[in-house]
Amino acid sequence: MQNPSKNFIQNEIEKFLKFEEVFLKEKIIISKFYVWPLIRQGVYELIFSHKNLSLGTSLDRKKNFDVLKILTSFLKNVFLFPKDLFSLKGIFKKSEILIINVSPKRVEIDGDYTNSSLWNLTQSLKNYEISVLNTQSVDLRIKGINKIDISYLLKIFTRLSKIFYLVDRQWKDSEKTFNEQVKKNYNLDLNWKDIYSQIFKRNQYTSFFVKLIIKFSKPKIIIYTDNGILNASINVAFNKKIPTVDFQHGLLSNYYVLYNHNQFIDQEYKNYLSDYYLAWGRFRLSSYNKYYLTRVGGNPFFDKKMKEYKFINKENKSILFISDGNTTKKALQELAFYLNQELDDYKIFYKLRPEEYQTWKEEYSLLQNISNRLRVIQDDHKDIYYYFKKCEFVIGTNSTALIEAIPFSEVLVYKKGWYFELEDYIAKNLMRDFESKEDFLNFFNSNISEIEKNKMSKLKSDFSKEIFCENSEEKINFEISKIIKTSISDE
Repeated sequence: MQNPSKNFIQNEIEKFLKFEEVFLKEKIIISKFYVWPLIRQGVYELIFSHKNLSLGTSLDRKKNFDVLKILTSFLKNVFLFPKDLFSLKGIFKKSEILIINVSPKRVEIDGDYTNSSLWNLTQSLKNYEISVLNTQSVDLRIKGINKIDISYLLKIFTRLSKIFYLVDRQWKDSEKTFNEQVKKNYNLDLNWKDIYSQIFKRNQYTSFFVKLIIKFSKPKIIIYTDNGILNASINVAFNKKIPTVDFQHGLLSNYYVLYNHNQFIDQEYKNYLSDYYLAWGRFRLSSYNKYYLTRVGGNPFFDKKMKEYKFINKENKSILFISDGNTTKKALQELAFYLNQELDDYKIFYKLRPEEYQTWKEEYSLLQNISNRLRVIQDDHKDIYYYFKKCEFVIGTNSTALIEAIPFSEVLVYKKGWYFELEDYIAKNLMRDFESKEDFLNFFNSNISEIEKNKMSKLKSDFSKEIFCENSEEKINFEISKIIKTSISDE
């Protein structure tokens, strides 16, 4: 569905919360794990993708058959297997902190090959002995960090589990219940073999390695950026009385089902949820207090980029569009096309999502070869913060990037798709919102006084501390140290 309404999306979320109640009451247990917390996020994303409501990439997008890419991937996996096996020795190395990496991204930061969320933690906790459990097929290289790679092992086990699927009687019996409810409420046929292997079993396999690390490495705390596939590991940590911390990596939202739980969940279900949620700032954090112990740590990578691009000059009459995936793709590119035609003196940049880089010419035909004033950003040669600092305006519908852009540029929200997640930012005048293409055009053709610009700039500067707390490296270290001490004293 293109550009679904706010009410429609909200109703669909409520419908999902109602739909899951039967699984909370029946409480299906397989291999000592409560099944629904392990597969909940995956089932939700599959259902919403089928309904074309997902914030990410649609399930039915066409994939190009690229022989060279397949061969490259195969050779990469052949290389990964011995590397994974060799890295398992890290399980036996003593560590104070275990960080689980679930991000497939890799960037170079200060000579390390890492990602922003991981760098935030390793940079802030340098005084601790750290082990990183890498679940992704990305070659992380971080100085002074004990790294345990299990991505290829997880792939092997996950593929083998497709054979187990045929003979797993417990799962087969449970699948009937899940399938009946999905059919009844959504009239959908989900791929239960993939749910079993890619979600349920992979979740379990990851927890097996976490259990080994807890036994031999004896970490005092486990930190990660939760994406809904670590619930078995969280439960293992709970049973071993090791605190778990979910570090913020996206927009805080009451509509994000990962953190939006059913009113009927019991204590057993809560044992699959993180103990702590460590956020970038206080804004909106109170809505997470019901299920998590919330703390504020900040975002060191954001602080770093603020300093790095401090002296980049702002280019007047420049607009940066932020792609927000399939749901509002059509609306955003039509707006970019329209403004490019109408605003002769503006330069427009359109920043794609990484998963769109290879296929954008098929999906963004409207933006091809239309003007040298519109440039499609289809790589990461310059990061998004550079364009925040360079561009006068940033346009999007719903994205964490729009929040990060607030201190740099004037953020303009197109009221399409999941835009309503940003309504409180708009209400505080940190962003402007627009209903139509014509509303945007009228805004750009109007003359905004310097007094009004300075007033908004002052407001954003003052409020940014609520979104991104200051001294974040020290703050993260303080909060994690405090959690460790509290955990030890409770033993």
